[in-house]
Amino acid sequence: MISQLYPLGHLLLAIAELFLIGWSIRLWLQSNSLAMIVLPVILISLSYDNLVLASGTLLGEGQLLQLLSQIRFLVHYLCLPFLIVVGFELANRAGAGWAIPIVRISAWILALGLGITDILTRYIGLELQPVYFAGMLRYTAKQTSPPIITIVVTIVVLLIGLGFWIRTKGKWSWLFFGTLVALIGNALPISQFGTLIGSTSEFLMTLALLFTERYSERQLPDLGLDPDSDLLFKYIYKNWVLIHPEPKGVVYFIGGAGFGSFPTVFYRYILRRVFQEGYTIIALPFRFTLNHWLVALNLVKNAKPLREAIKAEAERRNGIYGEGTYKNLELYSDPQKFREGDYFWLGHSLGCKYVALLEVLGDVKRLGNLCSKDGDVEQISALLGECITNEKQIKKIQKAIAQIKDPEYVSLENQSSILMAPVITGIEGAIPIKAIADLVKNFIDARPSKEETECLIKKDENGVKDNLFHFTSIVKFKNDDVEAKAGTIQFLLDNLPTEPQPPLFKELDGKHLAPLNISKKNEKLADLLIEWLPMLKDRVKGTM
Repeated sequence: MISQLYPLGHLLLAIAELFLIGWSIRLWLQSNSLAMIVLPVILISLSYDNLVLASGTLLGEGQLLQLLSQIRFLVHYLCLPFLIVVGFELANRAGAGWAIPIVRISAWILALGLGITDILTRYIGLELQPVYFAGMLRYTAKQTSPPIITIVVTIVVLLIGLGFWIRTKGKWSWLFFGTLVALIGNALPISQFGTLIGSTSEFLMTLALLFTERYSERQLPDLGLDPDSDLLFKYIYKNWVLIHPEPKGVVYFIGGAGFGSFPTVFYRYILRRVFQEGYTIIALPFRFTLNHWLVALNLVKNAKPLREAIKAEAERRNGIYGEGTYKNLELYSDPQKFREGDYFWLGHSLGCKYVALLEVLGDVKRLGNLCSKDGDVEQISALLGECITNEKQIKKIQKAIAQIKDPEYVSLENQSSILMAPVITGIEGAIPIKAIADLVKNFIDARPSKEETECLIKKDENGVKDNLFHFTSIVKFKNDDVEAKAGTIQFLLDNLPTEPQPPLFKELDGKHLAPLNISKKNEKLADLLIEWLPMLKDRVKGTM
């Protein structure tokens, strides 16, 4: 009876895995993710593995079974590490902040490296010998060694399964327990328990991966609309995006230096509150460089493909969760919507400088001229006036602007700005000792410098900037020493237009980092932002 159990068990596993291949291919095609092609490949390799084990006794000892067994070992060593790729993709689906594209790409490289390592250390020079267990014949390695890479891969997927379990608040533990079973099953010595237990545990882990893939795609996602719900940011075109199911507007956000590089972590509270109020969030990670023009223009260089990708993602979710789950999709594709008060810019600290630089570029018509084939250094120099006279800097601006193909997607015309503790500064902002800062500025400074940026913002008697900064609002914090040192808010209040209406202004308790999650003052700030957004939209509507 036992002599029939093992071959029959492997045969049933092979048949079950063959049936699952079709399902896994369907899930892959629906997933819009290359990573999920790994599961069909893994199932093919596992099915082959079990077919060879099931047919060992039938084929008997000889070159055919030995050749089939050599292929079995090769496929196992090469394919198994790619389970890491699947695990990293599922972590991204669960909203793990670390599972950014570069990390998921690295998972492919890591998996390939582990597979090659296994082949070099365990497969090349492999000598097989026939072994009988419970009446079943198979070929195995004469010299065995611990399957270190298999153990490492399983532990990585196990930890991802634990993270998935935690991030779904205990709703989905399949991946964790399925991988735990595989870890235990493969730890049992084959010489005592045979191959059936290990093969069954691998089948269960793959089944858990398939069900987890289906869960992440098919279950209606936590849209983040409840106060305690998770926020599942999606990384699109180097931005973290929260797509609201019924958006009444789009809010771009860029934070300050350092903390702003991780906006989904340090600014999570205010982004959650704004999202829950009905706005799609596009959080742009802060880039530290002295070329602030380049950063500002890069924020919007991919504006059109970014918004098209957001719309495509919303349509994809509608196809999965039901048509009409995500509404108002024309908000992302109709250029007219960009000018009707539905788009906003929210900045903190030095991030506000980038928003101001985009505002300086002006309306669609002027920006369109600069982006056209006729746009040249002379036109840009005329726009910048006497504020920017350095020819090298002007050429860099011209080069960056020339890469913008769709000015209607880029211009901030009729788009409101909320500047929280704005800081316009140059290299001196990074050097606390004034004497040293003044010395360093003689050799190197941010471009544009503080003086150049303020010159660009100041009122223009010739009316060149009459249509700029009309929909700006400012939040000041009482104990903000950083902004007080820069003097940015007072400068803005003195120079921003007051017609048809002056900038919205509010002073709140707190220090410079009040917008961050580490501060207890950001609840009132979030309330203020939610109050101001519709007011700013009404201001835009009133001028149309």
